[in-house]
Amino acid sequence: MPTPQIDPMPPAPLPTNPREVFSARTFAFYAAMENFITQLNGAITWVASQLATIAGHAVTTTSASADAVAAAGAAAASAGATKWQPGTAYADGAVVWSPVTYQTYRRMGAGSGTVDPSADTAAWAPQDREAVGALISISANTTALRFCTYELGNAALALQLPVVAARGDWVGVIPPGTVVDGQTVARNGHLLLGAAEDMDIDVTAPFRLVYVSPARGWVIAT
Repeated sequence: MPTPQIDPMPPAPLPTNPREVFSARTFAFYAAMENFITQLNGAITWVASQLATIAGHAVTTTSASADAVAAAGAAAASAGATKWQPGTAYADGAVVWSPVTYQTYRRMGAGSGTVDPSADTAAWAPQDREAVGALISISANTTALRFCTYELGNAALALQLPVVAARGDWVGVIPPGTVVDGQTVARNGHLLLGAAEDMDIDVTAPFRLVYVSPARGWVIAT
């Protein structure tokens, strides 16, 4: 949108003007007022849009910086991770990688257990964080990987959510431009939108599913 221009107003009438000049200036001034107000409103709208754009860039930059810092921290932590072993005693803060998801987790409090870290959210915190994730195009039934976004083709298909899910895991979905009968998101044993039911995809707008807890399962986060 180009920078709006405001035309200068004609000279305003003055009490000292002769009657003829006063009358002419009055008519000309008020005749120009409508155009002036229209241009002024356009300028105000333009300024508001510029401020909104600047604010959006600031939020995006802040979010990108946070993602970069988090990803760098996760990478540093993952560098020394060892394979998790059931029954092994781990110190508080120890980092391991799961043989189920191949992701890394940090121990919250010293201890041991027989439940894989990907499922033991009380004792292990996930360390991997992909800000964007891979973009994968599919045209047949597919089991989703966490932190990936799936672009659906124009065929009837089921996108199976991961069988193992931890708090904070997400899966992105990009439906086709028109609704396709038979396209679903399968819950794969977890609750989906609070129910023990698969979800029919009846929208064309992209969305993201985030795993919250066993009691809530996967929810939509925009």
